[in-house]
Amino acid sequence: MAAVAAMWLGVAFASAERDAALRGAEYLRGAQESDGGFGGFGPGQTFDTVFAFRSVGIDPATVTTDGNSPADFLRANLEEVTESAGLAAKAALAAVAMGLDPRDVDGVDLIGAIVGFHDEDSGAFADDAFSHGLAVLGLACTGNDAPNGALEYLREAQLDDGGWGFEEDGDPDTTAIALQAYIAGGGSAADETGSAALAFFAETQASDGGWGFEPDESNANSTAYVIQALMAAGEDQAGYAINGATPMEALLALQQEDGSFAGFDPVFATAQTVPALAGRTFCDAPMTELDASSMEDAPAEPEPAAVGTGLADRGQPLPFAGLGAALMVAGAAMFVASRRFAR
Repeated sequence: MAAVAAMWLGVAFASAERDAALRGAEYLRGAQESDGGFGGFGPGQTFDTVFAFRSVGIDPATVTTDGNSPADFLRANLEEVTESAGLAAKAALAAVAMGLDPRDVDGVDLIGAIVGFHDEDSGAFADDAFSHGLAVLGLACTGNDAPNGALEYLREAQLDDGGWGFEEDGDPDTTAIALQAYIAGGGSAADETGSAALAFFAETQASDGGWGFEPDESNANSTAYVIQALMAAGEDQAGYAINGATPMEALLALQQEDGSFAGFDPVFATAQTVPALAGRTFCDAPMTELDASSMEDAPAEPEPAAVGTGLADRGQPLPFAGLGAALMVAGAAMFVASRRFAR
C-alpha cells in the first residue's frame, strides 16, 4: 500500500507540474505583441517564450497575433540577433523550435554567426560565462561541435566558489547556463568542474528550496534555470529538498492565479519557468515533441497578460513604506535581466 501511495503521489505531482506549465503557456499567449514577439526587452525574451511553448508541445510558429508569429519576428530581427554570440545562439535554437533551418533563415546562417564570435586564442565566444555558455548550447544542442578551447574557457572561468558569474562570486543563473553548456559540450557533471558547480548549487540554495541572487530570496527565473541544470546533470531533486520542499515544489509555489510567475516582469519570469516545469533542459526544450492537443482548452482570444514590476503579491499594491526598497530590488532585477536578454 505504501508503494502504491508513493506511486500515486509521484503521478499526481508530475500532473501538477504539467498543469502549471500549460497554465504558464496560456498566460504567455496573451502577452504576444502585434509583431509576433513577446515583451519589451529585445529579441532574447521572444526566444525564451518560443522555448516555453515548444517545451509543452506547442508549435511556436502557430502562435500568432495580427497574423504574425514568432517566426515572423525572427525574420524581421535577423540583423539584430547576429550582433552577439549569445543572442545568435538563442535565435538558432528558436529557429529549430519553429521548424526552421538555423543555417538558412532567409539566407542568414545563425550557426555561422555564432562561430564567427569565437576567439581562437582564448577559446571564448564572449567576455562572460553566461553568453559563452549560450553560444556553446546554441552549437551543441543543434548538432554542431563547439570549437577547440570552448570547454577549457569554461573550466578557467569557473570561480573559487564553484559557480560562474559576472562578479567575483558566482550566481545561480550564470552557473546553471554554464554547467549545461559544459555538459552539452562534452564535459561531465561528475568531474572536478561539474562537481564544483553542483556543490555551489547546494551551498547557495534558499531555505524554501529555490535559488535567487540574494540569500534566502529565491525567484522563479533562477530556480527554473538551476532545475534545468540539475536535470542536465542527472541529479535527483529529492537530494536538494530543504525544509520538506524540493526545488520543483518551491517553483510551483511561485505560480500566481493567472498562470504567471512573480518577478520584476511576469512575462519574462514565466517564459523562463515553463520549460523547467515541463521537465525540459535548456538544450531539450526546443526539440520537444509537438503535441497539438496540449492547448485544446486554451482560449481562442486570451486576455492580454499583465506586465510590469510584478513585485506586489498576486497583484496587490505595495505599502508606500516599502516602495523605496521595492524599487531598489526591481532595479537590481532589471540589471540582471538586461544581461540575460542582451545575450
